[in-house]
Amino acid sequence: SSPASTRWISRVSENIQTILVGQRTFSAPLCDKTRSILAKYNHKLQQPFRSAYSPQKSRVFANNYLNLGDINVIGFDLDYTLVPYTVELQHLIFTMARDTLVTSYDYPVELKTCFFDPEFAIRGLSVDSRYGVLVKLNYLQRVQRRYCYKGKRQITATEMKEFYGTSRHISFDDLSTMRPVNDLFSMAEACLIADAIEVFEHRKQHKGEQYSPTAIVDDVQAAIRDVHVSGAMHNAVIQDFDRYAKYNPQLIELLLHFRKAGKKLFLCTNR
Repeated sequence: SSPASTRWISRVSENIQTILVGQRTFSAPLCDKTRSILAKYNHKLQQPFRSAYSPQKSRVFANNYLNLGDINVIGFDLDYTLVPYTVELQHLIFTMARDTLVTSYDYPVELKTCFFDPEFAIRGLSVDSRYGVLVKLNYLQRVQRRYCYKGKRQITATEMKEFYGTSRHISFDDLSTMRPVNDLFSMAEACLIADAIEVFEHRKQHKGEQYSPTAIVDDVQAAIRDVHVSGAMHNAVIQDFDRYAKYNPQLIELLLHFRKAGKKLFLCTNR
């Protein structure tokens, strides 16, 4: 367990103990059943974590509702499933799309000074096309304060209120403006959107030039799509496969294991 989780467990245990010994009282006394439940829970908190629950490379984590014994056919995607890629592929996609924006979409040439930053974006974010802002939504569809960037700059409290109000809640109607960053290919896309917004924000502040965040998001996504559809990215990968793809020696063993178990296998991909 991490130090943070250990502190959390100790605090909960201390709170339960104060209730059980009567240091903390309520308007109505605890019944025997409630006291028994709290005592049992506190006892479990005192037990050390079992090593069986720690992540191990040899373990397989599956959906509890899925029984592979009942599955006769197994399908695989290609990208990032059968073929894992290195971070160099993200640099390649970013660079190709960036250059496409400059040469084919007449974007400012200073965009070429931008490069892919693998530490900037993660999966699970969304791009708000109305403002060109990268946001993180929680399960209640509220914008998280800490994870909201326009360009490479975290937006201010004033901007947060202007964009999303005091509730920071995104209605179902407004969800259509949220473009999800939901796969590893989207990392380059999110980074390029942020860099393009950054360039146009700089031009707006120093030259008074206005721009449309929605148009930038559309253009970047179109440029990313061009890189894939044109075949330019695939040709570059094929020419230097070891640079962009990782070799997994256990892949063949896994596929043979499925075949020996009587499973039918297929590949489902768009290329």
